[in-house]
Amino acid sequence: MPPPPGPPPGPPGASPMPAAGPPGWHRLPPEQLARLSQPGVVPLRPLTLGDVFSGALQTLRRNPEATIGTGLLVLAALLVPSLLVSLLLTRWLTSVAPTALQLLTTGVSALSAMLASVALTGMIVHVVGEAVLGDRARLADTWRATRGRLPALLGNVLHRWQAADAGASETILFKAGFVT
Repeated sequence: MPPPPGPPPGPPGASPMPAAGPPGWHRLPPEQLARLSQPGVVPLRPLTLGDVFSGALQTLRRNPEATIGTGLLVLAALLVPSLLVSLLLTRWLTSVAPTALQLLTTGVSALSAMLASVALTGMIVHVVGEAVLGDRARLADTWRATRGRLPALLGNVLHRWQAADAGASETILFKAGFVT
């Protein structure tokens, strides 16, 4: 005699088919179903260019403190003092040749801009990463999460520049047995 159609029997007292997904997910309204496939600012599917732009704008709208505020703080902390140092150098170093003075002030400004760019990149990456997961990053949380990683990020940038000067198109960093 052939076995009855349907799933094979399990242990006594067990339900024949396990439930797939969260309990009652099929009874959710369409808005909540859409949130299951997009927990944050980008959907969990292959992205289009519009999805990327939409995610960037949603991140700015949802986290203005952590995105725009981070930019303003980095600007105030690094670039404004750089401007002041450059202005003071031009007043104090009057006996230096103008081209040497211009080179010095340009170097101070470039160094400050590079540090600001590295810091801002690290902080914005953290904010966007949290937004993709559906979390809202506050400015203090962003600073706590990234301040310990900024020297490593600066080291990566400097190493990349060194490799580019040597003619390499890509770099691989090894630290403590890990590849980055």
